Amino acid sequence: MTIECRGTDKYEKQINVIKSLKNLAKNYNIVIILVAHSNKNSIQHREPHVFDISGASEIANLSDYILTATRDNDRDNETTILLLKNRITGLIKKHLQLKFSPDRKRFYTDSKL
Repeated sequence: MTIECRGTDKYEKQINVIKSLKNLAKNYNIVIILVAHSNKNSIQHREPHVFDISGASEIANLSDYILTATRDNDRDNETTILLLKNRITGLIKKHLQLKFSPDRKRFYTDSKL
């Protein structure tokens, strides 16, 4: 985590930042997207898990949604998005296949949701 804030414990700092971002989103009715790397132990998991996020476990606990993006090296320009947490509807484990257009620099899909 590259966010800097007051306090001595790095995990406590992360928790405070996440709580502040959550309050900001609620007060202004906005969506905040936080991009986090997976921890080193997540390589051992066969299936992604919400607690694969590097840093304080409260990041996953306080999040409303958690998505993971993986790229298959065998399939050029193809990415899979997996919904791991959905606090609003409870629907999880939903996969979405995306393709990447190098010319447009955008992800797109041909499937209908």
